[in-house]
Amino acid sequence: MMESNHMRTWRASICLALLTVLAAPVGLWADIVIMKNGNRFEGKIVEESPDHVILKMTYGTMSFKKAGIEEIKKDPGYKVPPPPKAAPEAAPQPESTPKPPPPPPEPTAAKPTPRGGAVGLEQAAAYVVPRVLLRTVAFSPDGATIAAGGHNSDVLLWEWRTEKGPAPLSSDTGIVASVAFSPDGRLLASGKHNGAVNLWDIAGRKLVAELWGSSGSVESVAFSPDGKMLAAGDWHGSVALWDVKTQEQRGVLKSEAFCIAFSPQGTLAAAGVNGATITLWDVAEKKQLRVMPGHEKMGIVGLAFSPDGKMLASSARDDTIKLWDVGAGKEIRTLKGHRSWVNSVCFSPDGKVLASGSYDNTIKLWAPSTGEELATVRAHEDDVRAVAFSRDGKYLASAGEDGRLKVWSLVK
Repeated sequence: MMESNHMRTWRASICLALLTVLAAPVGLWADIVIMKNGNRFEGKIVEESPDHVILKMTYGTMSFKKAGIEEIKKDPGYKVPPPPKAAPEAAPQPESTPKPPPPPPEPTAAKPTPRGGAVGLEQAAAYVVPRVLLRTVAFSPDGATIAAGGHNSDVLLWEWRTEKGPAPLSSDTGIVASVAFSPDGRLLASGKHNGAVNLWDIAGRKLVAELWGSSGSVESVAFSPDGKMLAAGDWHGSVALWDVKTQEQRGVLKSEAFCIAFSPQGTLAAAGVNGATITLWDVAEKKQLRVMPGHEKMGIVGLAFSPDGKMLASSARDDTIKLWDVGAGKEIRTLKGHRSWVNSVCFSPDGKVLASGSYDNTIKLWAPSTGEELATVRAHEDDVRAVAFSRDGKYLASAGEDGRLKVWSLVK
């Protein structure tokens, strides 16, 4: 059968379109390509300031510090959004930021700046994971193992007291947005940007189940205190509740969830939404109890209940931490001191210390009862994405976009 002129023209048009896509330096739907730590990120600009670029990608939104970016390729037609108004006390920014030198060798111990000498941090262990931007970390209940994940990696397990480095649970590289150990330490849940929640058997180092039910990137996973339920919060508007034993979905809470946390009693769940509010839920009834507004900028990215369940800590993109009275649903106080987004918060097991990790590369320790800042340490050479206490309260783990996993001793 001879091919008509119309068919030849149509086929040539398709080939030309494919060649255009393959030759394009930036994706057709994207404004920008960012290269960082050897990783490629492609998307649309949401916001740009002198020191940060916020990029919306197909699987979620991420902020990049310009000082750590190796290369930026912009579409020729791209127009820079107007930068947000700088705070009066902010120092003037240079027009361009030179590429920073390679990070120095790991120090044997960090030098914290304690406030009043009450408590501080001292580095106990560190490991560099090449070509990985870490963004989540968790301690096992026995404190012997640290789980972590991020861009260009699967779940990493690190027996940090040994000389061995972190080992991946599988060869499936991708983006791990969140990890959580079950209360008995037998299982690990990991949330991925493809919408899956993976359930791992720690002893056997094998995948038990792949749970699908989230409508977007799984930004947060949390086990209930009794270990019977797993919550998975996604970017696009829901928190899926799973029965851990049967691996069946038991319900959905309609709340865009960057972060999710169970109360110590397991009766309440708090969700930080892609806005400036927190929603509090009755887990058994799957009923929204209240909405707590308070942060000044969109994006609540960290939540933690105090050990007695009476207080809730939230961190956000407005560079602050807020402490809430859970029973009354009212703000107790605001903690200020970080100079950029506060990505993660966690209480010590005795409730006397609150730790926070920020885009300003620091970890801070606070006294939640008074709001006093106890100590500050420049913990990483890039953004601190996650912090987590060990169950005995003696150690704090941190994960950064510099590819470093660190363990800190609490010292007095």
